[in-house]
Amino acid sequence: MTAAAARRKILGVIAEFPSATALYQAAEQVRDKGYRFWDVHSPFPIHGMNKAMGLGKSPLGYIIFCGGLTGDSLLRLRSSLSLLLFSIRSLFMGNR
Repeated sequence: MTAAAARRKILGVIAEFPSATALYQAAEQVRDKGYRFWDVHSPFPIHGMNKAMGLGKSPLGYIIFCGGLTGDSLLRLRSSLSLLLFSIRSLFMGNR
């Protein structure tokens, strides 16, 4: 290796593992070495990989729930307001 090559910063590393167990164990070793910004890719979900990578619980479920609840509330509010306005209009306008 030349001196110039030794000074270059490593931007990424890629590896292939023979099994999900080997990938899981490698993820634990990378986490234990103290690396913070890295990812694991697999064609199928590997249960417990978040724990092996040292990731916490994702807040995405809570965010999606709040968004759905807000959307449902707005839809119900719109329906209620439409019914109320229809009733008021019928009261003042009669059966025209």
